[in-house]
Amino acid sequence: MSVTADGAPAIKAGLGVSFPRAQFVRCLWHLSRLVADLGPAEARASLRRDCRHVLRASTWDEAMARYQGFRSTWLERAPDSCRALAEGFEEAMAPILLEGPKVRQRTNGLVERMGREFRRFLRPREALRSSATAPALVALAVAQINARHRREDWLPAFLGAAVGSPQRLTEFRVPLHT
Repeated sequence: MSVTADGAPAIKAGLGVSFPRAQFVRCLWHLSRLVADLGPAEARASLRRDCRHVLRASTWDEAMARYQGFRSTWLERAPDSCRALAEGFEEAMAPILLEGPKVRQRTNGLVERMGREFRRFLRPREALRSSATAPALVALAVAQINARHRREDWLPAFLGAAVGSPQRLTEFRVPLHT
């Protein structure tokens, strides 16, 4: 099993206790955001773009070459950004190694977006006060989120990882919610 998450020490520690054989993979989105946020304000967009270029390499050698380019470009202007990328690099790039963890996605952005959408929909309604109404309201929330975000099919994405059926979270032949 592999778990994709940000680099918070508490997540890694909890993973080590609860699932000691699980492999940790650093979330590419969180790492690129951290790298950008540690740099000068006027350079954050460029830092994030260059960091993503490094993290999207398809081989380890390509990733190392891109990392060296990033480091030579940004070390003087954004040393903290370079340090953050260096610290998270191996955990983020582990899936491209032959012996690395096999993961279906290298970012947890979809999951976080789903969580934000649920909170936005359910909070004003105080929806989860009753266990009798919660399932119906969650199903309604998923349906409304699907209607607003047509690119993602949220319910299969939400349930698919648990059952392990699709190769990718969006590759269902028949939508699960129809």
